[in-house]
Amino acid sequence: MVNIRRALAWTVATGGALCLAFGGAQAQHPLVKQRLQAWDNAAPTPSAAEIEPVVRQLLEELYPLSPACADGEIVIENVRPATADRFIFRSVAMRQLKNGWFVETRLPSCDSEPVRFQIMQTGDGSMRAIRVNRGNSIAWDSLFVDTLPLAKLAAISALKRMGVDCSEDTQFTLGATRVEARGEDLAEDSFGIRYSGSWAEVWPLVGCDHRVDILIEFTADGDGGAYTNIPGDRVAVAVR
Repeated sequence: MVNIRRALAWTVATGGALCLAFGGAQAQHPLVKQRLQAWDNAAPTPSAAEIEPVVRQLLEELYPLSPACADGEIVIENVRPATADRFIFRSVAMRQLKNGWFVETRLPSCDSEPVRFQIMQTGDGSMRAIRVNRGNSIAWDSLFVDTLPLAKLAAISALKRMGVDCSEDTQFTLGATRVEARGEDLAEDSFGIRYSGSWAEVWPLVGCDHRVDILIEFTADGDGGAYTNIPGDRVAVAVR
């Protein structure tokens, strides 16, 4: 069972703030970091030549309206371990995966924004990929998974305050994220996550014929997760 500590307070309906704290599966402990390093050493970072075909397999599905995309250029700008991300950590511990990496790319024939993928290496050495986000972000994959439901609630609440009929069952699309601020206390990346410090990002959600730009304030909790705050007065709505 996922060990998630939740402290949920919300007054978004009246223009307040939504707050949530998520705890990860691994603590910032020397023995854990030693284990992470051992896993990373056992399954070192793949080369660009190994990564490119794994990413390319996804392009036709991700960009069906761009025929030139599937055969277009893939520029790999950065590759770093994602071993401490909750999903990768648990999967490696259970011997379902060998390791995982975050891969930042440019796809000139597909997307005007940078695109980040997560590459996972299975026990037989084969690799598969998922897209984490478009745009720039400090948040890691499991933090996206934890935070998106809260961002969706904030978007729906903002739309309802404007009189927009938007169901809680609406499927929102996440647009290109951007980093709005970095705290001076923000720690360096450690196996794909940040163990301390704070930062803020803007996540655009598109749904119900509107775009909702949501400012999300993150504070790393030292345990692989982050405390998350969405100020109600920093949610901007525009007609799509």
